Amino acid sequence: MTTKRVRNHELEELSLAALRFELPSKWVIHDFRKDYGIDVQLEIFLADGSATGLRCYGQLKATDNSADDDVLALDRDHFEYWSAHTDPVLLLRYYADAKQFCWCWLHDVAWSLKTDSQSLSVTKFLRPWDKQTSPKAIQDFMEQRSRAFAERQLPPFLIAVRGSSTPLVRLAEVTNALNELESLSIFRFEAESLNSATFEISLLPDRVVCSHLGLPGVMVEEFGELAPSSIASTIVLLVFLTACRYDKILVARPLAKNCFGLLLKAAGERFFFPLMDSVIYAVGLREAANLFQGASTNDMPEIGSTLFPGVAYVAAQRYGESDQWISMLREDLASSMDDAHRGATAYSLGNALSHKNLWPEALPLFKLAAEAVPDYFNRAYFRHEYGAAFFENGMFVEAAEQYRAALILEPSARLHYLLGDVLFCAGEFSKGIVELDVALGTPLDDGSATAALLLRELCREFVEGWGVNSIERAAPEDGGIGILQSLSGDELKDLPKALMPLMQRFGSDALFNFNAGHLALTNGQNVLAAYRFLNCAARQRGDSEAWALAVASAMGAKDAELMTLAIVTGYFFVKEKLLVDFFRVTQFSCASAAEREQLQRMFADIVHASSGLKPEEPLTIRLFGPNQTHVFEV
Repeated sequence: MTTKRVRNHELEELSLAALRFELPSKWVIHDFRKDYGIDVQLEIFLADGSATGLRCYGQLKATDNSADDDVLALDRDHFEYWSAHTDPVLLLRYYADAKQFCWCWLHDVAWSLKTDSQSLSVTKFLRPWDKQTSPKAIQDFMEQRSRAFAERQLPPFLIAVRGSSTPLVRLAEVTNALNELESLSIFRFEAESLNSATFEISLLPDRVVCSHLGLPGVMVEEFGELAPSSIASTIVLLVFLTACRYDKILVARPLAKNCFGLLLKAAGERFFFPLMDSVIYAVGLREAANLFQGASTNDMPEIGSTLFPGVAYVAAQRYGESDQWISMLREDLASSMDDAHRGATAYSLGNALSHKNLWPEALPLFKLAAEAVPDYFNRAYFRHEYGAAFFENGMFVEAAEQYRAALILEPSARLHYLLGDVLFCAGEFSKGIVELDVALGTPLDDGSATAALLLRELCREFVEGWGVNSIERAAPEDGGIGILQSLSGDELKDLPKALMPLMQRFGSDALFNFNAGHLALTNGQNVLAAYRFLNCAARQRGDSEAWALAVASAMGAKDAELMTLAIVTGYFFVKEKLLVDFFRVTQFSCASAAEREQLQRMFADIVHASSGLKPEEPLTIRLFGPNQTHVFEV
């Protein structure tokens, strides 16, 4: 078999090796490349080896392009992911031909992403790396940031309003407007103050920027010519958001409680989501809801009432208040007086319950939402979520109906994948192949793409291997153990033939597939066993033992493609439990620490290498054995 190494993988290794050379020898690099959007963590130590407790993350992006010809755009999803990290994230661009890095902090870049943009070109933000000064700049920033978090400050907090290109008269007008706000007694605003200020406001011709002790805060672009009072309201909003960013509750909580109307009006639609998220962080979910409900309609953005449930749900997850949110929705639903309110509340409650995997409780609430507001049936997202609730309750016919309706409203590759998944579970294998082929013909996210490949392979095995295009759902007593144990020795010699009538009857039952997999495994039929365990796992996604047995069976059959699909898809659904159960159910339970480490690396390499797997592109993987490294091209 011809093997080759994908260039991207070579570049990744080159960039990591080069980074180790560029950093101080005492710094530690933790390799995180199997993570989504984070490649390394840098732990900062002093020259004498003393620990600082400072660390940051790094995203490595290597290229064969030159710096002059470089084009690098990063998408919104990644910016949101990086922003969610407690520690800041570096972008490290490696130019392989020149053997040079350029770098920047991603938080310095993120605020240039427009609200209506899905990606941002970042090359203009990169600056050349210097082996002496760049690590020092990173360490200095991290030390300053650490002091900002640790420093306890008390009111009144000084806020300096500055602007090198803004007339002093204008600065004075804005400062006076801020000091006249009675609700801001915890602050002292000074124009062009030379004192060390807690927050600094920079008034520029096209933007207003707020920073905290020299650290990045929040910025508003396209500001235009506004009255001093309007600029003052925007400044209060930026101070509030920046205070929440740096956990300054003594600043954030009074602002949320005493200036909520002003903050809400200043935020408008553009900053509504970060405002409400920050208010929930500062005062808690219930009090934030009370503030929102008591706000004046003059302060409320037009779509505020529509957006609030979504903001509240996300913030509740972020700040550990999901149970509180569910409790509040139950209270609200019980007291709702009109259909529109009842429908919206029932939908939000169904959505919240489904995200806690309380599917039996979620399903009737989606139904109630549609009964109260029939227009929900005209919304693709609702059909999608209603279909998921049916699917998780084992109601595949109803789930397929909802997914088909969603596809009419808003076609997408993911919906074709989900419909293919439903059809596989319902035993409609030929129809499932059609939907999965469509899904795989267009880009899918990494986990869905690999899962779709696996499902298509399982459907194909039924159609081509067992002659089954569709099958009625049927479950044998005791999972078929009695039937399988009754097979004679002669029947076991040709196990696929003996299983044919059983597969054509019980092939869509997870437990029967699991037991048939064990029978195949004990009879040395590793490929047959792998398919049976995968059929069980694909129907019971959280069954880490079934995923592990599928991996072990495929490994025993030396089927690299099937093993790769089993590892990547199994890891997507059960994470590290896959490896734990793999060691438990195989002979590797008695393996040495070195052998276990080799296997762990093999799993990690396969999962990492499969990122962005496309069915038409080869995937090169390395399987680490006790004596040598085997390379397969899948």
